[in-house]
Amino acid sequence: MWWFSAPRAQTIGVMIGANYFSAWVGGLFLRGAILNSLAIDLNNGWQWFWIMVAATYGITLVLEFPFIYCCCARVRIR
Repeated sequence: MWWFSAPRAQTIGVMIGANYFSAWVGGLFLRGAILNSLAIDLNNGWQWFWIMVAATYGITLVLEFPFIYCCCARVRIR
């Protein structure tokens, strides 16, 4: 926030909304579309765990980027 001189209260509110948005959309997507179609057993459980960690991180980056851009676009670059 201070790094880009963005308004603190507004940025915090937008980021809380972005976090909830990405959690709900990503959780519903992963649970509904992906987890039900995987063949997870004891032999490949850790492999799928780390794949899901990478997938949720990627989904978070994609879904929260518009919110971050919205916060930073209002600030003029000097």
